[in-house]
Amino acid sequence: MKKEYAERPTVRKEFWTQLLEALNSKSPLAQNVGASTDAWIGLALGMSGVSLNLVATREYVRAEIYINRGEADKNKRAFDFLSARKEEIEKAVGTQLDWARMDGQVTCRIKFEKRGLNIFKQADWNEMIAFLVDAALRMHAAFREPVQELRRLRAQ
Repeated sequence: MKKEYAERPTVRKEFWTQLLEALNSKSPLAQNVGASTDAWIGLALGMSGVSLNLVATREYVRAEIYINRGEADKNKRAFDFLSARKEEIEKAVGTQLDWARMDGQVTCRIKFEKRGLNIFKQADWNEMIAFLVDAALRMHAAFREPVQELRRLRAQ
């Protein structure tokens, strides 16, 4: 475990480098994103405080819409706005998502997750990268317009 902890930043940076190369070969979505030593990287959706995060841990990979506009009530309103479009969004993504309003917490998230994969097992990387690239493209396409609509409404 100590060795894994010490290698964590190197492993993550290498994983995100490979993921970004794969994603950038299919879409300009992450062209301005650099590899990170964190467990996640964020992709813009066109509204401050609402991002498409890609997460890789020792237990799962996931793509999530992460809502953190600074205040719980703003986050809950943004979540409720998107949740009201759940059926059309999930149809566009092509799968059911886990909608977590997270009452009692500041943030909200909408996630698409695959468990049983480990960033510290390089043998899992191809499957992890394939899942995240596919999920990122589908979720970005499904959420882009609703998030733009939300931004326009908030600007009024």
